[in-house]
Amino acid sequence: ARTRALYKVVATACARASRWEQAVEALRQAVEDGVASTDPALHSFVVTACSRSRQWFRAITLFEEMAEHGCGKDAPGLNSAMHACDHGAQWERALVYLRCTLSALDNCPEDGPGGAAPAQAPVLEEDLVSFVRRWGLSAEAEDLLRRQTSLQAEIVAAWTPSSWGEKRSKEFIGYVLDLREKRRLSAKDRLLRSDATIQAKQHYALAISACERARRWVDVLELVQEMREQRGWTP
Repeated sequence: ARTRALYKVVATACARASRWEQAVEALRQAVEDGVASTDPALHSFVVTACSRSRQWFRAITLFEEMAEHGCGKDAPGLNSAMHACDHGAQWERALVYLRCTLSALDNCPEDGPGGAAPAQAPVLEEDLVSFVRRWGLSAEAEDLLRRQTSLQAEIVAAWTPSSWGEKRSKEFIGYVLDLREKRRLSAKDRLLRSDATIQAKQHYALAISACERARRWVDVLELVQEMREQRGWTP
């Protein structure tokens, strides 16, 4: 039986070789076999194949049809659709996709100067100092806490003085592991936001290019101004 993985391999190969007709046929068969309904990656490979084959309108149409098959519109598919909008001078659709990209960026947790605190607030250095003082840890334990990238309960337990009771030791272990998890989530949030920012800048450039191809000079100027004034980015 043909599986989702098999169709994905075929679609990936077609995308790399710019064989859009074979990619579209593979997607059609996947839909008929009922294995394409919840796999945005499979659709995205076909959109990419069409875009690389200069089938701009077909790439955009396939991207729009992803929702009809129950798929969310993922980042690779959106990138391919934006490139298709650029080369096909589909400026209106490019602006719609750009707004989707910016909405995703604005919904990413912010971190750093001027950013709102993420849902899981990062553990700052002053929190660590306060933590060390609260529990009366040694300088060696503080240094370990700063350098450790992953903590296990048995490692943390080794820091607890023998004079502590079982209840206090368990509370300490839970506190440290929770602190490390918040730091891990904060780093993940920063990475997600960094990727979304890079994509948004690329999509601004593609939307501007699509407007230029369509001779929509007012829209070009408005996008450039928006990048500078609202985002603080240089086109």
